[in-house]
Amino acid sequence: MILDRLFSARRASVFSVSQLSLLFAVAIASAGIATAQTTLQGRVYAGEVGDESVALAGVTVSLWGANNPYPDMGGFITSTTTDATGWYQLQVETGWEFYHIIETNPEGIESVGATSVDGIVRTSDWIEYPIPLEGKTLTGNKFWDQGTGTGEFTFEGSVYEGEVGDESRPLPGVEVTIRGGNNSYPDTGELIATSSTNGEGWYGLTVEDRWEFYHIIEVNSRGFESSRRSPRRR
Repeated sequence: MILDRLFSARRASVFSVSQLSLLFAVAIASAGIATAQTTLQGRVYAGEVGDESVALAGVTVSLWGANNPYPDMGGFITSTTTDATGWYQLQVETGWEFYHIIETNPEGIESVGATSVDGIVRTSDWIEYPIPLEGKTLTGNKFWDQGTGTGEFTFEGSVYEGEVGDESRPLPGVEVTIRGGNNSYPDTGELIATSSTNGEGWYGLTVEDRWEFYHIIEVNSRGFESSRRSPRRR
C-alpha cells in the first residue's frame, strides 16, 4: 500500500515534454518576452516627415539588442534592406530588455525624421522598443530621408528637328531648363539652371544632389513647338 502511494505521488510530479513546452510558452507570453516569431517592421520614405508618396529602396535598417536604454546600442542582432516599396522586416532575438531599430543613411542622404506607433523615437534614425513587446504595435516604424546637397551631377541630352527618333537635324540655340522639387509632376518645383543647345543640339545641366524630383523642360524656339509627331513651323 505504501509503495503504491509513493509511486503515485512520484508519477503525479512528472510532466511530459509537451506539457513543459506549453507551460514555458505560457510563461513567456505572460512576461511579454520576445519570441522567435516576433518581428519589427516599417518603411523608409523620401521627403518631409509624413509624406509617404515616395518610397526609398535599398536602405539598410538594422536591429540591435541591449539591457540598457538609449544611447546604449548594445549588440548587433540582424539587418536588412528596404524593398521597392520601402518596406523592411527585422527578426527579433530573445534575451534583451531593449530593442533598437537603426537606419543607416545612404551616401548623400540624411534622416529628417521618424515615427512609431508604440516605439520610442530617439533620433531621426533611431527607434527604441523596451520590453514587454506583447500587446504593442510592432509595425509602422517609419523613417524619412532627404538629400544633403553635398554632391553634383549633370543631366545631358540633345534637341532635334523632325520626327521622333530622327537625329539627322540637331537644333542649336534651344533653351532648356531644369527645375527641382520634392513633389512629382505636375509640381515642377523651382528653377535650378538654364542652358542652350550647342551647334550639335547638345545641352548639359549641372545640379546639386538635394531634390527628390528633377524636371527637364524645353522652351520652344519661336516658330517651333514640341510634339510626339513632328514639329511644325508657325
